[in-house]
Amino acid sequence: MSDTNDSQQVKNLGYEQELVRNHSRWSLLGLAFITLNTWVVLAASLSLALPSGGPSVVLWGLVVSGFCSGCLAASMAEFASAYPIAAGQYYWVAIVSSPEWAPILSWVCGWINVVGWVFGVGAVGSLAAIMIMGMASTMNPTYVMEDWHIFLVYIALSLVVFSINAFANRLLPSINRAALLWSLIGFVVIAITALASAAPKFQTGSLVFGGVINKTAWPTGLAWMIGLLQGTLSLIGYDAPAHLAEEIPNPAKNVPRTMVSCVIIGTVSGFFLCISLLFAAPDMDSVIAAPEGPILFILSHATGSSRAAVALIAFPLVCLVLGQTMVMTSASRLVWAFARDGGLPFSSWLAAVHPTFGVPLNVLMVTLGVVMVYGMLFFAGSAALNSLVSASIVSLGISYAFPIFVNMVGGRSKLPQDRPFKMPEPVAWVVNTIGVAFALVTTVLFLFPPGGPEVTKQSMNYTVVAFGVVIVIAMADYFLEGKKRYRGPRILTIMEASGSEVSND
Repeated sequence: MSDTNDSQQVKNLGYEQELVRNHSRWSLLGLAFITLNTWVVLAASLSLALPSGGPSVVLWGLVVSGFCSGCLAASMAEFASAYPIAAGQYYWVAIVSSPEWAPILSWVCGWINVVGWVFGVGAVGSLAAIMIMGMASTMNPTYVMEDWHIFLVYIALSLVVFSINAFANRLLPSINRAALLWSLIGFVVIAITALASAAPKFQTGSLVFGGVINKTAWPTGLAWMIGLLQGTLSLIGYDAPAHLAEEIPNPAKNVPRTMVSCVIIGTVSGFFLCISLLFAAPDMDSVIAAPEGPILFILSHATGSSRAAVALIAFPLVCLVLGQTMVMTSASRLVWAFARDGGLPFSSWLAAVHPTFGVPLNVLMVTLGVVMVYGMLFFAGSAALNSLVSASIVSLGISYAFPIFVNMVGGRSKLPQDRPFKMPEPVAWVVNTIGVAFALVTTVLFLFPPGGPEVTKQSMNYTVVAFGVVIVIAMADYFLEGKKRYRGPRILTIMEASGSEVSND
Protein backbone atom coordinates (compact mmCIF):
# COMPACT_ATOMS: atom_id res chain seq x y z
CA MET A 1 0.00 0.00 0.00
CA SER A 2 1.39 3.43 -0.96
CA ASP A 3 1.78 6.38 1.39
CA THR A 4 -1.11 8.04 -0.43
CA ASN A 5 -3.40 5.10 0.27
CA ASP A 6 -2.22 4.96 3.89
CA SER A 7 -2.98 8.66 4.31
CA GLN A 8 -6.40 8.17 2.75
CA GLN A 9 -7.07 5.35 5.19
CA VAL A 10 -6.30 7.70 8.10
CA LYS A 11 -8.68 10.25 6.58
CA ASN A 12 -11.39 7.61 6.24
CA LEU A 13 -11.00 6.93 9.96
CA GLY A 14 -11.57 10.61 10.79
CA TYR A 15 -8.16 12.31 10.81
CA GLU A 16 -5.43 13.90 8.71
CA GLN A 17 -2.00 12.32 8.24
CA GLU A 18 0.27 14.39 10.53
CA LEU A 19 3.10 12.01 11.44
CA VAL A 20 5.78 10.69 9.08
CA ARG A 21 5.61 7.03 8.10
CA ASN A 22 9.30 6.35 8.65
CA HIS A 23 9.05 2.92 10.28
CA SER A 24 9.33 -0.46 8.59
CA ARG A 25 8.08 -3.91 9.51
CA TRP A 26 11.40 -4.74 11.19
CA SER A 27 11.67 -1.48 13.10
CA LEU A 28 8.11 -1.97 14.36
CA LEU A 29 8.97 -5.50 15.50
CA GLY A 30 12.05 -4.09 17.23
CA LEU A 31 9.91 -1.51 19.02
CA ALA A 32 7.39 -4.15 20.12
CA PHE A 33 9.97 -6.71 21.23
CA ILE A 34 12.05 -4.22 23.20
CA THR A 35 8.88 -2.74 24.72
CA LEU A 36 7.94 -6.15 26.11
CA ASN A 37 11.58 -6.91 27.06
CA THR A 38 10.33 -10.36 28.10
CA TRP A 39 13.59 -12.15 28.83
CA VAL A 40 15.03 -9.09 30.59
CA VAL A 41 12.00 -8.63 32.85
CA LEU A 42 11.90 -12.34 33.65
CA ALA A 43 15.57 -12.43 34.57
CA ALA A 44 15.26 -9.31 36.72
CA SER A 45 12.13 -10.51 38.54
CA LEU A 46 12.96 -14.13 39.40
CA SER A 47 12.97 -13.20 43.08
CA LEU A 48 9.29 -12.19 42.76
CA ALA A 49 8.02 -15.49 41.34
CA LEU A 50 10.29 -17.98 43.13
CA PRO A 51 8.73 -17.41 46.59
CA SER A 52 5.24 -17.74 45.06
CA GLY A 53 5.40 -21.04 43.26
CA GLY A 54 9.08 -21.73 42.65
CA PRO A 55 10.77 -22.69 39.37
CA SER A 56 7.63 -24.40 38.08
CA VAL A 57 5.68 -21.13 38.01
CA VAL A 58 8.61 -19.30 36.42
CA LEU A 59 8.58 -21.68 33.44
CA TRP A 60 5.06 -23.05 33.13
CA GLY A 61 3.51 -19.83 34.37
CA LEU A 62 5.25 -18.13 31.46
CA VAL A 63 3.80 -20.69 29.07
CA VAL A 64 0.30 -20.06 30.43
CA SER A 65 0.80 -16.29 30.29
CA GLY A 66 2.25 -16.53 26.80
CA PHE A 67 -0.70 -18.53 25.49
CA CYS A 68 -3.32 -16.30 27.10
CA SER A 69 -1.49 -13.09 26.16
CA GLY A 70 -1.32 -14.45 22.64
CA CYS A 71 -5.11 -14.81 22.70
CA LEU A 72 -5.45 -11.17 23.76
CA ALA A 73 -2.95 -10.05 21.13
CA ALA A 74 -4.72 -12.00 18.36
CA SER A 75 -8.07 -10.62 19.47
CA MET A 76 -6.78 -7.04 19.37
CA ALA A 77 -5.03 -7.75 16.07
CA GLU A 78 -8.45 -8.09 14.44
CA PHE A 79 -9.31 -4.57 15.56
CA ALA A 80 -5.92 -3.20 14.49
CA SER A 81 -6.39 -4.79 11.09
CA ALA A 82 -9.80 -3.21 10.64
CA TYR A 83 -9.01 0.18 12.19
CA PRO A 84 -5.24 0.87 12.11
CA ILE A 85 -5.10 4.14 14.02
CA ALA A 86 -2.84 5.46 16.82
CA ALA A 87 -5.81 5.79 19.17
CA GLY A 88 -5.99 2.02 19.55
CA GLN A 89 -8.30 0.54 22.15
CA TYR A 90 -10.51 3.52 22.98
CA TYR A 91 -11.23 4.07 19.28
CA TRP A 92 -12.12 0.40 18.85
CA VAL A 93 -14.42 0.49 21.88
CA ALA A 94 -16.28 3.44 20.39
CA ILE A 95 -16.73 1.67 17.05
CA VAL A 96 -18.22 -1.53 18.51
CA SER A 97 -20.36 0.18 21.18
CA SER A 98 -23.92 1.37 20.75
CA PRO A 99 -24.09 5.11 19.89
CA GLU A 100 -25.42 6.15 23.28
CA TRP A 101 -22.67 4.35 25.17
CA ALA A 102 -19.74 4.97 22.82
CA PRO A 103 -18.54 8.32 24.31
CA ILE A 104 -18.43 7.28 27.97
CA LEU A 105 -17.05 3.78 27.33
CA SER A 106 -14.33 5.03 25.00
CA TRP A 107 -13.51 7.82 27.47
CA VAL A 108 -12.97 5.35 30.32
CA CYS A 109 -10.95 3.01 28.11
CA GLY A 110 -8.83 5.90 26.83
CA TRP A 111 -7.98 7.16 30.31
CA ILE A 112 -7.14 3.66 31.55
CA ASN A 113 -4.88 3.01 28.56
CA VAL A 114 -3.15 6.40 28.86
CA VAL A 115 -2.42 5.88 32.55
CA GLY A 116 -1.09 2.37 31.89
CA TRP A 117 1.37 3.60 29.27
CA VAL A 118 2.53 6.77 31.07
CA PHE A 119 3.07 4.90 34.34
CA GLY A 120 4.85 2.25 32.28
CA VAL A 121 7.53 4.76 31.27
CA GLY A 122 8.34 5.29 34.94
CA ALA A 123 8.15 1.57 35.74
CA VAL A 124 10.75 0.61 33.11
CA GLY A 125 12.97 3.53 34.11
CA SER A 126 12.88 2.46 37.76
CA LEU A 127 13.96 -1.08 36.80
CA ALA A 128 16.90 0.33 34.82
CA ALA A 129 17.96 2.64 37.66
CA ILE A 130 17.79 -0.16 40.22
CA MET A 131 19.83 -2.43 37.94
CA ILE A 132 22.53 0.22 37.58
CA MET A 133 22.74 0.62 41.35
CA GLY A 134 22.89 -3.15 41.73
CA MET A 135 25.90 -3.19 39.41
CA ALA A 136 27.53 -0.50 41.55
CA SER A 137 26.94 -2.55 44.68
CA THR A 138 28.39 -5.66 43.05
CA MET A 139 31.56 -3.87 42.00
CA ASN A 140 31.95 -2.14 45.36
CA PRO A 141 30.67 -4.26 48.29
CA THR A 142 31.21 -1.39 50.75
CA TYR A 143 28.94 0.93 48.79
CA VAL A 144 25.73 1.87 50.62
CA MET A 145 22.85 2.50 48.24
CA GLU A 146 20.61 5.44 49.12
CA ASP A 147 17.18 6.25 47.71
CA TRP A 148 18.37 9.58 46.34
CA HIS A 149 21.15 7.82 44.42
CA ILE A 150 18.56 5.73 42.59
CA PHE A 151 16.40 8.80 42.03
CA LEU A 152 19.21 10.77 40.38
CA VAL A 153 20.08 7.87 38.08
CA TYR A 154 16.40 7.51 37.24
CA ILE A 155 16.11 11.22 36.37
CA ALA A 156 19.23 11.07 34.21
CA LEU A 157 17.88 8.07 32.28
CA SER A 158 14.50 9.73 31.81
CA LEU A 159 16.13 12.86 30.38
CA VAL A 160 18.12 10.77 27.90
CA VAL A 161 15.00 8.87 26.85
CA PHE A 162 13.04 12.13 26.44
CA SER A 163 15.82 13.66 24.31
CA ILE A 164 15.88 10.69 21.96
CA ASN A 165 12.12 10.81 21.50
CA ALA A 166 11.92 14.59 21.14
CA PHE A 167 14.92 15.37 18.95
CA ALA A 168 15.91 12.12 17.20
CA ASN A 169 12.62 10.85 15.82
CA ARG A 170 14.24 10.16 12.44
CA LEU A 171 16.69 7.80 14.13
CA LEU A 172 14.05 5.78 15.99
CA PRO A 173 13.54 3.18 13.21
CA SER A 174 17.29 2.47 13.14
CA ILE A 175 17.40 2.39 16.94
CA ASN A 176 14.50 -0.08 16.97
CA ARG A 177 16.21 -2.44 14.55
CA ALA A 178 19.48 -2.23 16.48
CA ALA A 179 17.56 -2.86 19.73
CA LEU A 180 16.02 -6.04 18.32
CA LEU A 181 19.45 -7.34 17.29
CA TRP A 182 21.07 -6.31 20.59
CA SER A 183 18.36 -8.02 22.64
CA LEU A 184 18.52 -11.29 20.71
CA ILE A 185 22.33 -11.37 20.90
CA GLY A 186 22.18 -10.63 24.63
CA PHE A 187 19.68 -13.41 25.21
CA VAL A 188 21.90 -15.96 23.44
CA VAL A 189 25.14 -14.77 25.10
CA ILE A 190 23.73 -14.79 28.64
CA ALA A 191 21.93 -18.13 28.25
CA ILE A 192 25.01 -19.89 26.88
CA THR A 193 27.44 -18.22 29.30
CA ALA A 194 25.34 -19.09 32.35
CA LEU A 195 25.15 -22.77 31.41
CA ALA A 196 28.75 -23.08 30.22
CA SER A 197 30.15 -21.36 33.32
CA ALA A 198 28.02 -23.30 35.81
CA ALA A 199 28.78 -26.74 34.32
CA PRO A 200 28.75 -29.36 35.69
CA LYS A 201 27.16 -28.04 38.90
CA PHE A 202 23.60 -27.74 37.67
CA GLN A 203 20.33 -27.82 39.53
CA THR A 204 18.31 -30.99 38.96
CA GLY A 205 15.79 -31.16 36.17
CA SER A 206 13.07 -32.12 38.61
CA LEU A 207 13.60 -28.89 40.54
CA VAL A 208 13.88 -26.66 37.48
CA PHE A 209 10.83 -28.05 35.69
CA GLY A 210 8.68 -29.16 38.62
CA GLY A 211 9.94 -27.48 41.79
CA VAL A 212 7.28 -25.78 43.89
CA ILE A 213 8.21 -23.23 46.57
CA ASN A 214 5.79 -21.33 48.77
CA LYS A 215 7.28 -18.79 51.14
CA THR A 216 4.06 -16.78 51.37
CA ALA A 217 1.17 -17.11 53.82
CA TRP A 218 -1.23 -17.99 51.01
CA PRO A 219 -2.23 -21.58 50.21
CA THR A 220 0.19 -23.12 47.71
CA GLY A 221 -2.31 -23.14 44.83
CA LEU A 222 -3.14 -19.46 45.25
CA ALA A 223 0.55 -18.61 45.75
CA TRP A 224 1.33 -20.34 42.43
CA MET A 225 -1.35 -18.28 40.69
CA ILE A 226 0.08 -15.08 42.16
CA GLY A 227 3.49 -16.17 40.87
CA LEU A 228 1.88 -16.42 37.45
CA LEU A 229 1.89 -12.63 37.38
CA GLN A 230 5.63 -12.61 36.62
CA GLY A 231 4.91 -14.04 33.18
CA THR A 232 2.09 -11.55 32.68
CA LEU A 233 4.36 -8.66 33.67
CA SER A 234 7.00 -9.77 31.16
CA LEU A 235 4.54 -9.86 28.25
CA ILE A 236 2.65 -6.61 28.71
CA GLY A 237 2.75 -3.84 26.10
CA TYR A 238 1.91 -5.68 22.89
CA ASP A 239 -0.51 -2.93 21.89
CA ALA A 240 2.52 -0.72 21.18
CA PRO A 241 2.46 -1.40 17.41
CA ALA A 242 -1.16 -0.20 17.28
CA HIS A 243 -0.14 3.22 18.61
CA LEU A 244 2.47 3.51 15.84
CA ALA A 245 -0.09 2.66 13.14
CA GLU A 246 0.15 6.13 11.60
CA GLU A 247 3.93 5.85 11.22
CA ILE A 248 4.29 2.60 9.27
CA PRO A 249 3.29 1.65 5.71
CA ASN A 250 0.41 -0.78 5.25
CA PRO A 251 -0.52 -0.82 8.95
CA ALA A 252 -3.61 -2.99 8.41
CA LYS A 253 -1.26 -5.93 7.81
CA ASN A 254 1.98 -4.94 9.56
CA VAL A 255 0.48 -3.96 12.92
CA PRO A 256 -1.49 -7.20 13.55
CA ARG A 257 1.46 -9.36 12.51
CA THR A 258 3.77 -7.51 14.87
CA MET A 259 1.37 -7.65 17.83
CA VAL A 260 1.14 -11.43 17.66
CA SER A 261 4.79 -12.00 16.69
CA CYS A 262 6.26 -10.08 19.62
CA VAL A 263 4.31 -12.21 22.11
CA ILE A 264 5.49 -15.44 20.48
CA ILE A 265 9.14 -14.37 20.26
CA GLY A 266 9.07 -12.98 23.79
CA THR A 267 7.59 -16.16 25.26
CA VAL A 268 10.05 -18.47 23.51
CA SER A 269 13.16 -16.41 24.32
CA GLY A 270 12.04 -15.88 27.92
CA PHE A 271 11.35 -19.60 28.43
CA PHE A 272 14.80 -20.70 27.31
CA LEU A 273 16.60 -17.96 29.22
CA CYS A 274 14.80 -18.91 32.44
CA ILE A 275 15.76 -22.55 31.92
CA SER A 276 19.44 -21.61 31.66
CA LEU A 277 19.35 -19.31 34.71
CA LEU A 278 17.49 -21.82 36.87
CA PHE A 279 19.90 -24.63 35.99
CA ALA A 280 22.84 -22.32 36.74
CA ALA A 281 21.44 -21.00 40.05
CA PRO A 282 23.22 -22.21 43.22
CA ASP A 283 20.07 -22.55 45.34
CA MET A 284 16.72 -20.86 45.15
CA ASP A 285 16.79 -19.36 48.66
CA SER A 286 19.99 -17.47 47.82
CA VAL A 287 18.50 -16.20 44.56
CA ILE A 288 15.41 -14.94 46.37
CA ALA A 289 17.46 -13.16 49.05
CA ALA A 290 20.18 -11.72 46.77
CA PRO A 291 20.34 -7.95 47.41
CA GLU A 292 22.01 -7.23 44.05
CA GLY A 293 19.16 -8.87 42.14
CA PRO A 294 18.68 -12.42 40.85
CA ILE A 295 20.38 -12.19 37.47
CA LEU A 296 23.51 -10.52 38.84
CA PHE A 297 23.70 -13.06 41.64
CA ILE A 298 23.29 -16.07 39.33
CA LEU A 299 25.82 -14.80 36.79
CA SER A 300 28.33 -13.89 39.52
CA HIS A 301 28.04 -17.38 41.00
CA ALA A 302 28.17 -19.14 37.63
CA THR A 303 31.17 -17.24 36.26
CA GLY A 304 32.93 -16.86 39.60
CA SER A 305 33.57 -13.22 38.78
CA SER A 306 31.55 -10.17 39.72
CA ARG A 307 33.25 -8.21 36.94
CA ALA A 308 32.19 -10.77 34.33
CA ALA A 309 28.64 -10.66 35.68
CA VAL A 310 28.54 -6.87 35.48
CA ALA A 311 29.85 -7.00 31.91
CA LEU A 312 27.07 -9.43 30.95
CA ILE A 313 24.48 -7.25 32.64
CA ALA A 314 25.25 -4.58 30.05
CA PHE A 315 22.96 -6.51 27.69
CA PRO A 316 19.75 -6.31 29.78
CA LEU A 317 20.63 -2.83 31.04
CA VAL A 318 20.81 -1.40 27.52
CA CYS A 319 17.60 -3.29 26.71
CA LEU A 320 15.85 -1.57 29.63
CA VAL A 321 17.04 1.89 28.58
CA LEU A 322 15.95 1.24 25.00
CA GLY A 323 12.73 -0.22 26.35
CA GLN A 324 11.99 2.94 28.29
CA THR A 325 12.63 4.89 25.08
CA MET A 326 10.11 2.82 23.14
CA VAL A 327 7.54 2.88 25.93
CA MET A 328 7.73 6.69 25.92
CA THR A 329 7.30 6.63 22.13
CA SER A 330 4.13 4.53 22.35
CA ALA A 331 2.80 6.46 25.34
CA SER A 332 3.26 9.80 23.58
CA ARG A 333 1.44 8.63 20.46
CA LEU A 334 -1.50 7.37 22.51
CA VAL A 335 -1.75 10.55 24.61
CA TRP A 336 -1.48 12.64 21.43
CA ALA A 337 -4.27 10.63 19.77
CA PHE A 338 -6.55 10.89 22.82
CA ALA A 339 -5.93 14.65 23.02
CA ARG A 340 -6.68 14.92 19.29
CA ASP A 341 -10.18 13.69 20.11
CA GLY A 342 -10.52 16.02 23.12
CA GLY A 343 -10.09 13.31 25.74
CA LEU A 344 -7.68 15.20 28.01
CA PRO A 345 -7.45 18.64 29.62
CA PHE A 346 -5.60 21.15 27.39
CA SER A 347 -6.28 18.84 24.46
CA SER A 348 -5.62 21.38 21.71
CA TRP A 349 -2.16 22.11 23.14
CA LEU A 350 -1.35 18.44 23.65
CA ALA A 351 -2.51 17.50 20.15
CA ALA A 352 -0.01 19.81 18.42
CA VAL A 353 2.73 18.18 16.34
CA HIS A 354 6.00 20.11 16.35
CA PRO A 355 6.67 21.37 12.80
CA THR A 356 10.44 20.85 12.99
CA PHE A 357 10.81 17.63 14.98
CA GLY A 358 7.65 15.96 13.66
CA VAL A 359 6.59 14.64 17.08
CA PRO A 360 3.99 15.62 19.71
CA LEU A 361 6.58 17.55 21.71
CA ASN A 362 4.11 18.95 24.23
CA VAL A 363 2.94 15.44 25.07
CA LEU A 364 6.53 14.31 25.50
CA MET A 365 7.23 17.17 27.90
CA VAL A 366 4.16 16.37 29.98
CA THR A 367 5.09 12.68 29.99
CA LEU A 368 8.57 13.58 31.22
CA GLY A 369 7.04 15.69 34.00
CA VAL A 370 4.78 12.85 35.13
CA VAL A 371 7.72 10.41 35.02
CA MET A 372 9.80 12.71 37.21
CA VAL A 373 7.00 12.98 39.76
CA TYR A 374 6.68 9.18 39.59
CA GLY A 375 10.36 8.97 40.58
CA MET A 376 9.59 10.64 43.91
CA LEU A 377 8.13 7.30 44.97
CA PHE A 378 11.68 6.04 45.55
CA PHE A 379 11.48 8.05 48.77
CA ALA A 380 8.07 6.63 49.71
CA GLY A 381 9.19 3.01 49.92
CA SER A 382 8.84 -0.10 47.79
CA ALA A 383 5.11 -0.54 48.53
CA ALA A 384 4.20 2.76 46.87
CA LEU A 385 6.50 2.13 43.90
CA ASN A 386 5.22 -1.41 43.38
CA SER A 387 1.61 -0.22 43.55
CA LEU A 388 2.07 2.07 40.56
CA VAL A 389 3.91 -0.63 38.63
CA SER A 390 0.98 -2.97 39.28
CA ALA A 391 -1.51 -0.20 38.45
CA SER A 392 0.21 0.21 35.09
CA ILE A 393 -0.08 -3.52 34.35
CA VAL A 394 -3.69 -3.67 35.53
CA SER A 395 -4.60 -0.63 33.41
CA LEU A 396 -3.08 -2.09 30.27
CA GLY A 397 -4.71 -5.48 30.85
CA ILE A 398 -8.15 -3.92 31.27
CA SER A 399 -7.67 -1.78 28.17
CA TYR A 400 -6.89 -4.95 26.18
CA ALA A 401 -10.02 -6.77 27.30
CA PHE A 402 -12.29 -3.71 27.00
CA PRO A 403 -12.92 -3.62 23.20
CA ILE A 404 -12.88 -7.42 22.97
CA PHE A 405 -15.57 -7.79 25.63
CA VAL A 406 -17.76 -5.03 24.19
CA ASN A 407 -17.46 -6.63 20.76
CA MET A 408 -18.46 -10.02 22.19
CA VAL A 409 -21.50 -8.49 23.88
CA GLY A 410 -22.54 -7.17 20.48
CA GLY A 411 -22.17 -10.62 18.91
CA ARG A 412 -18.88 -9.77 17.15
CA SER A 413 -20.94 -8.12 14.42
CA LYS A 414 -19.33 -4.67 14.23
CA LEU A 415 -15.95 -5.51 12.65
CA PRO A 416 -15.79 -5.38 8.83
CA GLN A 417 -15.62 -8.80 7.22
CA ASP A 418 -12.95 -7.82 4.70
CA ARG A 419 -10.25 -7.01 7.27
CA PRO A 420 -6.81 -8.51 6.44
CA PHE A 421 -6.44 -10.28 9.81
CA LYS A 422 -9.50 -12.40 10.56
CA MET A 423 -9.92 -15.51 12.69
CA PRO A 424 -12.65 -18.05 11.88
CA GLU A 425 -15.69 -17.20 14.02
CA PRO A 426 -15.66 -20.35 16.22
CA VAL A 427 -11.93 -19.89 16.85
CA ALA A 428 -12.37 -16.18 17.48
CA TRP A 429 -15.02 -16.76 20.14
CA VAL A 430 -12.74 -19.20 21.98
CA VAL A 431 -9.70 -16.93 21.68
CA ASN A 432 -11.68 -13.86 22.77
CA THR A 433 -13.14 -15.69 25.77
CA ILE A 434 -9.75 -16.97 26.93
CA GLY A 435 -8.22 -13.51 26.56
CA VAL A 436 -10.95 -11.69 28.47
CA ALA A 437 -11.02 -14.35 31.23
CA PHE A 438 -7.24 -14.12 31.59
CA ALA A 439 -7.36 -10.33 31.87
CA LEU A 440 -10.05 -10.60 34.54
CA VAL A 441 -8.17 -13.22 36.60
CA THR A 442 -4.82 -11.43 36.45
CA THR A 443 -6.44 -8.10 37.32
CA VAL A 444 -7.84 -9.65 40.51
CA LEU A 445 -4.53 -11.36 41.33
CA PHE A 446 -2.58 -8.12 40.93
CA LEU A 447 -4.67 -6.70 43.79
CA PHE A 448 -3.58 -9.42 46.26
CA PRO A 449 -0.87 -8.65 48.82
CA PRO A 450 1.96 -10.92 47.60
CA GLY A 451 3.09 -12.09 51.04
CA GLY A 452 -0.26 -13.17 52.46
CA PRO A 453 -3.48 -11.93 54.01
CA GLU A 454 -1.76 -10.44 57.08
CA VAL A 455 -0.45 -7.07 55.93
CA THR A 456 1.44 -4.08 57.29
CA LYS A 457 1.91 -0.62 55.81
CA GLN A 458 4.99 -1.92 54.02
CA SER A 459 3.49 -5.18 52.70
CA MET A 460 0.05 -3.84 51.73
CA ASN A 461 -0.83 -3.86 48.03
CA TYR A 462 -1.99 -0.33 47.18
CA THR A 463 -2.74 -1.07 43.53
CA VAL A 464 -6.49 -0.73 43.99
CA VAL A 465 -5.95 2.68 45.59
CA ALA A 466 -3.77 3.93 42.72
CA PHE A 467 -6.15 2.57 40.10
CA GLY A 468 -9.18 3.90 41.96
CA VAL A 469 -7.73 7.41 42.08
CA VAL A 470 -7.27 7.32 38.31
CA ILE A 471 -10.88 6.28 37.74
CA VAL A 472 -12.17 9.01 40.08
CA ILE A 473 -10.11 11.68 38.28
CA ALA A 474 -11.23 10.43 34.87
CA MET A 475 -14.91 10.42 35.76
CA ALA A 476 -14.73 13.77 37.53
CA ASP A 477 -13.14 15.33 34.46
CA TYR A 478 -15.77 13.76 32.21
CA PHE A 479 -18.80 15.06 34.08
CA LEU A 480 -17.30 18.47 34.93
CA GLU A 481 -15.76 19.35 31.59
CA GLY A 482 -15.07 16.32 29.42
CA LYS A 483 -18.58 15.88 28.00
CA LYS A 484 -18.30 19.34 26.45
CA ARG A 485 -15.09 18.64 24.56
CA TYR A 486 -15.29 14.87 23.96
CA ARG A 487 -17.93 13.10 21.92
CA GLY A 488 -15.79 10.09 21.14
CA PRO A 489 -13.36 9.63 18.27
CA ARG A 490 -14.00 12.06 15.40
CA ILE A 491 -15.34 9.31 13.21
CA LEU A 492 -18.46 9.08 15.39
CA THR A 493 -19.35 12.69 14.60
CA ILE A 494 -18.72 12.09 10.90
CA MET A 495 -20.88 8.96 10.93
CA GLU A 496 -23.65 10.72 12.81
CA ALA A 497 -23.67 13.61 10.34
CA SER A 498 -23.65 11.40 7.24
CA GLY A 499 -25.59 8.45 8.58
CA SER A 500 -22.90 6.16 7.14
CA GLU A 501 -20.72 3.32 8.35
CA VAL A 502 -17.01 3.85 9.03
CA SER A 503 -14.79 2.84 6.11
CA ASN A 504 -11.22 1.62 6.46
CA ASP A 505 -10.52 1.30 2.76
